[in-house]
Amino acid sequence: MDAAVASQHGDAAMPAPTGERILLNTGPTERWWHRLETYLRCPVLFAQTQLPSATGKPRLHASGEALVRGSLGHVGLAHLYARKQCRQQGRDPELYYPPDEAIALVAPTFGEQGIYLRDLAINIVTAYHQTYQHEGLEVVAVAQQFRTMVTLPGRTPRLFTQRFDLVLRDQAGKIWVWDHKLVHRVDAKAMALRYTLSGQFLAMSHFGPMLWGSAFGGIRINLCGAQEPHKFKRLSPMPAPAAGAKFPKLVLDVEDDIERQMALGLAPEDWGPPRFNEHACVGRYDICPAYDICQWGSALQGGVGGSGIEE
Repeated sequence: MDAAVASQHGDAAMPAPTGERILLNTGPTERWWHRLETYLRCPVLFAQTQLPSATGKPRLHASGEALVRGSLGHVGLAHLYARKQCRQQGRDPELYYPPDEAIALVAPTFGEQGIYLRDLAINIVTAYHQTYQHEGLEVVAVAQQFRTMVTLPGRTPRLFTQRFDLVLRDQAGKIWVWDHKLVHRVDAKAMALRYTLSGQFLAMSHFGPMLWGSAFGGIRINLCGAQEPHKFKRLSPMPAPAAGAKFPKLVLDVEDDIERQMALGLAPEDWGPPRFNEHACVGRYDICPAYDICQWGSALQGGVGGSGIEE
C-alpha cells in the first residue's frame, strides 16, 4: 500500500435529525474490505448486493440477527467513546447522543429486526460501560475512515478505505487500533483463530505503521458478548506475516476481476462463476440473500433466501 494515508475527518459525524447533537456514522466506507470479501464469497452475491439496480439501490440487502446486533452495538460503542474523548479534551460530551439514544435512533433503519434487537444492544453497551468506565486509555479517534491507494509495480493503483472503530493511546504512548465484535458468546481462542486471516485485520496491520510509524502498538479485538450475563474480552489476532505480504496483491486482483466482469455488462445473476459451495451459500450466521435466485432464477424466486429483495 502507498504510504500516503489520509483520514477523512468529518466522515464519521452526521448531523442529528434535530441538528442539536451528532449522530456518528459507523457504517460502510467507500472501498472497504467487506466489498471485496463479498466478491470472494461469490460474484453473484457481490453483483446482487453491491451493484445498484434501476432505482439506484442494491437489489438485495444482507441481513440477519448477527449483522443487525453488531451494527447497533457499534453505534452505541462509538457514541460511548466519542463522549469519553470529549471529556478527556475538555469539550462538552453532549455534542454527541448518549449511546442508548443513538441506538434507539438507528434501530428503526433495520426494520423490525432492529426494533427487536434494540434493547439487547443497549444492555450490552451499558454493561460494557459499567465494566470499563474507569479505564484510563486516551481516545485518539472514533469511527474514523482512512483512505489509501494500494499499489504494486506494473499494476493499476486501487483505492482502499477502512473505518477504524476505535483508536486508543496507552500509558506508554503506543497507538492501538481496536475493532469491536458483538458476538453471541465470548470465546477468545476461537475468535483469535477466526480473525487472524481476515482481510479486515490484515488491512489494519498495513494502515497502522503508515499512520503512526514506530508508535503503532498493534490491533485489539474488543469482544462483547450478547449472552447474559454479558462478558467482555480484549485480545490481539495472531501474527500472519505471509498473509499480510499477499494482501496488497489480493486487493488488486479482486478489483481487477470486478472491473472485468462489469465491462461484460452481465445481469447480476450471470456474474460468475457462482460458488455453489455449502459454506458460501449457507453461511455461519445466515443463508445467502441470493440463495433463491441461484436456486430458481431471478424470475422464479422460491423462498429460502432473498428476504431483502427490493420490490
